[in-house]
Amino acid sequence: MMTTTTAAATTATTTTAVVAAITVQQAVALGVFATLLLIGLLVAKELLLAYAAEDRVQHTWKAKAARFYAANLNVAIIPLMFIFAMIVITKVASVL
Repeated sequence: MMTTTTAAATTATTTTAVVAAITVQQAVALGVFATLLLIGLLVAKELLLAYAAEDRVQHTWKAKAARFYAANLNVAIIPLMFIFAMIVITKVASVL
């Protein structure tokens, strides 16, 4: 009876440790993905704004579309900025 209880406790502890390790790995992967997505969206926004500011295309429909898309990228950029801030805050807090 005691062996079964010990084996069950060991199995539960091992399972908990594995689940915690997987959860940490998933959190790190999600943080890296969010950071890379934020960088990509910021680059895309700057490229769109640079294209819209060119003299030869400034008054065309393509420039208007580029400005429209650049302005609407904020819908995705702002929440990712909050996520990035949380990542930075948790990293700094873990160091201190």
